[in-house]
Amino acid sequence: MAKSFATITLVLVALLSIHLVRASSTVDDAKTTSTSATSNSSTSTSTVSKPQVFAFGDQYLDTGMTNRLESAGWKANVDPYGVDFPAEAQGRFCNGKLTIDLLTDDIGSSDYLMPYLTESLISKQGTSFATAGAGTKPWINSNKTWSLQHQLEFFNQYAADRHGMRFNTAVFVISVGTNDYLDAILGEGGDKAASDLVSSTTNAIADAVLTLFKTTRATKFVVYDLPPLGCIPAVRLAKGLVSESAGCYEPANQIAADHNQALSMKLDKIRAAGVKDLILFRMSGGFENLLLKDGSAFTSKLTPCCEGKTPKGERISCGQTVEEGGKNYTASVCDEPGKSVWWDDYNPTEAANNALEFVLWNSNSVMYVRPNGVKKALE
Repeated sequence: MAKSFATITLVLVALLSIHLVRASSTVDDAKTTSTSATSNSSTSTSTVSKPQVFAFGDQYLDTGMTNRLESAGWKANVDPYGVDFPAEAQGRFCNGKLTIDLLTDDIGSSDYLMPYLTESLISKQGTSFATAGAGTKPWINSNKTWSLQHQLEFFNQYAADRHGMRFNTAVFVISVGTNDYLDAILGEGGDKAASDLVSSTTNAIADAVLTLFKTTRATKFVVYDLPPLGCIPAVRLAKGLVSESAGCYEPANQIAADHNQALSMKLDKIRAAGVKDLILFRMSGGFENLLLKDGSAFTSKLTPCCEGKTPKGERISCGQTVEEGGKNYTASVCDEPGKSVWWDDYNPTEAANNALEFVLWNSNSVMYVRPNGVKKALE
């Protein structure tokens, strides 16, 4: 029988505490050091295969693709992005590591997952096609990003350039959908337009899995569901929810919940059809049970760590420079990023990513993964 909820909660609190120690102790270490120091990799990784990893989607998995897009409306290769990354800022929308960095750590990769279109791309490791701002629709942030479909075309070219390379043992990671809904929620369409996107958005994600499966015969996929969209700082601010006590914008959270339910059902069907190690990463469960829950290690749950204001009160987003009175002003970083859920207006901190990836790798609880974690899939 399953453990009681109280027992599970105590175990998760203990694991989260260990993982947050891991985050603070490895921030300035080199890749090899951080890998050996990672607590949830202490079980010998020599018994775990080391497949290639390919990432598709949006800013949650973007390791620098946005840097390659001249027309991008936002970039993260400027300070203070990457302030806690082992190397200089490379285009990750975070203060440090993303979940994809931590996942490749645990898999045992010898280097970080490099973005596609990198001249020195190490093909043996895999690559990330994910681009900040991307959605399943080609018109989402058009001319400022590469859509999911465009990324799949990039993969086809990648495979063609490496004739004879097999991809059937690779792990394919997809995180997309957030920007489809934010484009509507924060635009003229509003909540109704966003709600109407659930079917088409989840269909596009399911189709991407099937396309990659048919192309590569790979059976190992990780698909992220959506975080609570109404708790994203940009959404809260747009809806006038300024203070932490104002909470989240619940209509957007409901849209995310509808998406996640529809996505789970579609992935169940694909899994039953033969993609046996298709993992749904319930990022929503991570946010609800580890990051935003009362009593968690995160004392700042809804406010960005990186933000600022000009002397006249104009808000400054992370990485932005605002001119006022002949002077330039930039955002500042909070004193304890490790206790903040959000790094900027849209993206989690490294500490939050550590907590999320910990359950993605280790957990076999339906609160976080379905049907099991990545570690078990690779054993």
